Amino acid sequence: MGTPTVVTSLQLGNNGTSGSVVGNIADGGIAASLQTLDTWTCLFRTTLCQPAWVHGRVQWLVHAPYLYAVFQDPDDPASVETAPLVSIELPQLVDTVGHSRPSHFMSWVQDADGWRCYMHDAGGRMFINPLFPDNVNGYGLQPFTVWRPYEPAPGEFFLPPDEVLWAFQRNVNAQLTWLDFALRYQAAAVPVFTNAAGEKADPTLSPAEPLVLISDRADFKFAQPQPNIKQLEDAIENALRWEAVSRGLPPDTWSKDGATRNLAAKKMEAAALEMQRERRRPFYDVALRRTFEVHKVVGNYHAAETGRTRYSADTRLGYELASVPVPVDTFQETQANVSRFRDGTWSPVDQIQRERGCTKSEARRIWERNLEDAKMLPPTHPGSQASPAAGGTQRPPDVQASSA
Repeated sequence: MGTPTVVTSLQLGNNGTSGSVVGNIADGGIAASLQTLDTWTCLFRTTLCQPAWVHGRVQWLVHAPYLYAVFQDPDDPASVETAPLVSIELPQLVDTVGHSRPSHFMSWVQDADGWRCYMHDAGGRMFINPLFPDNVNGYGLQPFTVWRPYEPAPGEFFLPPDEVLWAFQRNVNAQLTWLDFALRYQAAAVPVFTNAAGEKADPTLSPAEPLVLISDRADFKFAQPQPNIKQLEDAIENALRWEAVSRGLPPDTWSKDGATRNLAAKKMEAAALEMQRERRRPFYDVALRRTFEVHKVVGNYHAAETGRTRYSADTRLGYELASVPVPVDTFQETQANVSRFRDGTWSPVDQIQRERGCTKSEARRIWERNLEDAKMLPPTHPGSQASPAAGGTQRPPDVQASSA
């Protein structure tokens, strides 16, 4: 399936960024929104992100495809930036007596008269726009970015949702339900009516109308079939394997016994997951860059009224991805690292990043913290930095060096 691109850290691109700007970005919950964007993009395939002004700060709102409509630009049908109209449905809360109220809509229009923004209901009745009371879009752009894992077909805006994933999940859920029922109750009763000639054709099985048999030969009972636990488990396993193969992954990627595979098979699995993630990364790079540009426009427009710090033109938002853990043989890896560290082709930071699946910046912080901890160890401790020679290794006193 579409491997989620787990974003573990965000960075601002210019060194002169003030602390208040960094705080503004953290307050907006961008990291959490990116997780939602990634998950919904894997499932819905076409997700809209809107950096919006909410309660005095910029928040990234994520819109599912069923909550917005895009009138396409004939010259660029796949673009939301040049769309003449983008309408967002705003579902209303249920009132105090449990009645649901009709949805409102926020429509963003660009035409020969300029940029406008309206709030209205489904019938077109206008409401007071709390964002732009004069209905003039002060941003001067469509404040949206479309997130997709790949480009749609020519002339299309939406990608079809991942119907295979929906069907697969429903299939596995149904089979797990049957398996749980069989294991929990060991019962799946089936009514059996024998020698029913002359009996009531459609007996009612209720206390109010008990079943009364006319013939002594007639018999009615509930039979207990065999639960066939092994067949249920095989059916689930088969569904998991077919799903993995259909995604271009090793067949036992999702198998419950996948953890016991050999090292080579696990490496192939990690390589397949990394390949799938790298395929969609260019699309995420473009979407993230565009989204942050809209973020800066929205933030700067409202900065004067709130006293918040403005974003400079060279402020950029970057991100790092957690590496896909690669299984290794610990003994062989340790031996190989000795020469890698010496030759400069590998570093402790790289090793920590691989082992923990974190970003390079996080791995560097862990390494620096470990170095500080090592300074507190006594010189005789094997982990102490008090080595007999620069770059050497502390050798236990009971081990003698062997001559070549």
